[in-house]
Amino acid sequence: MKPMEQTNSSSALRPWRLLLLPVFVALALAVYWPAFSGPFALDDLDNIVSNDEVHLKRLSVSGLAAAAFSGPPIPRPVSKVSFGISHVIHGLTAGGFRMDNAVLHALAAFVLFLLFSAVLEASGRGEGPSRNLAAAAALLWLLHPVQTQTVSYVVQRMALLSALFSFVCLWAYVRGRMARGGTRRGWFALCGVFWALALGSKETAAVVPLLVLLVEWFFFQDLSVQWLKKRPEAAAAAVLTVAAALFVVTSFDPLGLIRKTYELRDFTLGERLLTQARVVASYAALLAAPWPGRMSLAYGVSPSTGLLSPPTTLAALLFVVLALAAAAALAKKHRLAAFAVVWFFAALVMESSFLGLEMRFDHRLYLPSAFPVLAVTAGAAALLESRRQAAVVLVLAALVLGLFSVRRNHIWGDGEALWMDSLAKGGPADRCWSGLGYVYQERGEWEKGVAAYTRSVRARERRIAELARTPEGEPVKPKLMDWQKTHLAIGYCQLGTLYAYAGNLEKAEESLSRSVEARSGYVKGHMKLGLVLGLQGKYDKAWEHLQKALELEPDNVEVLLNLGDLYATTGRYQQAVQSYSRAVSIDPASARAQGSLGRLLAGLGRFSEARKHLAAALALDPNQAAVREALAKVDQVLAGRAPAGG
Repeated sequence: MKPMEQTNSSSALRPWRLLLLPVFVALALAVYWPAFSGPFALDDLDNIVSNDEVHLKRLSVSGLAAAAFSGPPIPRPVSKVSFGISHVIHGLTAGGFRMDNAVLHALAAFVLFLLFSAVLEASGRGEGPSRNLAAAAALLWLLHPVQTQTVSYVVQRMALLSALFSFVCLWAYVRGRMARGGTRRGWFALCGVFWALALGSKETAAVVPLLVLLVEWFFFQDLSVQWLKKRPEAAAAAVLTVAAALFVVTSFDPLGLIRKTYELRDFTLGERLLTQARVVASYAALLAAPWPGRMSLAYGVSPSTGLLSPPTTLAALLFVVLALAAAAALAKKHRLAAFAVVWFFAALVMESSFLGLEMRFDHRLYLPSAFPVLAVTAGAAALLESRRQAAVVLVLAALVLGLFSVRRNHIWGDGEALWMDSLAKGGPADRCWSGLGYVYQERGEWEKGVAAYTRSVRARERRIAELARTPEGEPVKPKLMDWQKTHLAIGYCQLGTLYAYAGNLEKAEESLSRSVEARSGYVKGHMKLGLVLGLQGKYDKAWEHLQKALELEPDNVEVLLNLGDLYATTGRYQQAVQSYSRAVSIDPASARAQGSLGRLLAGLGRFSEARKHLAAALALDPNQAAVREALAKVDQVLAGRAPAGG
């Protein structure tokens, strides 16, 4: 195969090709519709539900800037900005966020169609065959059920956007290599811009320069070893670019980041590398045979401690070695198939190698699955004798994959079914029961929620006990134990909250007391324990825990408001005014803070001051009936005074 350079490519974005986009959008919405009724889950809660900075009510530069660097301390500003935009459109509705994900998934499939077309033309196929094959492969990738976790698990928009922008980057690179003269620079500039966007969505896009090098070597240098020898700077540049990207996205401390990832894990670097051989083999099997019954939101993967512990470790390592060896042996004759194998492993290298991440999540297949789907589609097309046969097989394959995705999305559409499914498949008990507890809490099913959270904390306590029983001479990782105790504190806090909702304040107090025993520095535990004690009239103890929460986080607006409520309940109005005023000074956009201060000031006869805060509260949230009533009374009082009394 001759490398294609500076040719008049016909793979440019032509108007008629845009017709594929609405088709893909319609299919994505149809397939993912069953998932839209499901609640937020797992990391959605920290990144979206509890992340006030992305709860934008309108688009503004300041709001988007605040959203970009909010939430858990991971540098993914592009993804977080997108969450803010979704909130403007849909509010805090999981179905709306999933709808946006489905549209973005369709856009990713369309860009993948463009990338496939360009790569196939670069490999020497004509425009017509390239276009048809690329469209078929992009369609099958769109409908493949392995993508359901990336699309339906809302927070994995991070992986989705990273892959989408990576596809655009690679397409721009291929177009640039096939362009003439000055237009090349424009395509390469576009390539750089979209790589930056991919990195800003999720740092796993750092691998893109290596993927670019693979595209260059496979499709433009005809796998020439001589080219690699003559141009070692190309490979060096790719490696250095990846290293530079890793330095940037890890705040210039990649080794420190790697060490930190293992401080919270009960496995070593060696154990993770061995285990990832099994995980990667399971990814390949799932991609080839994507039965919905084999998928799960949360997997329980035990670490491999040796080549034969478990025995599947050695088999998985042999699979990886043989797959790469087969790719090397068949590369000249079966270029696309070999490239797909190398692409699969290269695209997984960030999340399936040295970083101490959780062992397995199916959304990690979103980028790696692209070219394997193209290779299988091309192989099937080559075996078929006519276009009619190819069309029939394509329709059948699309129908089967689409139905599998719909079936999996029905599970995503029911939070209880989703977590019960994970439990049945051996998912971590503490996480699954906690997820179920949240589902029941959102439904107002307090008794079921209490039962689920109880099982979650029991499982977490067993885990802590297991960690404490380390072999002689092996110390317990202090940060791992602290992390486990923090999550135990969170679990007991959730349990206590549901007891309180159910009206069982004694049990709520007991659970919340265990929360602060598990982690004395857990602010929310102290705050909620103070609230429950206050509801029982135990004001001295309530004040003690709310003050403790305030000592831990002096600028916590929620703590200040609850402390103000306690002061007001016990008749300590001056202290209540001080607490509410401090809350307003910290967060003037808090409708609750403005309303609480305004109502208290009105009760104290400070009507002019009260009116200002009551009006501000209603401007922030017009649906506060008590605030509206208080403002009306204040206006009546002020209207009956001298004209200067406003």
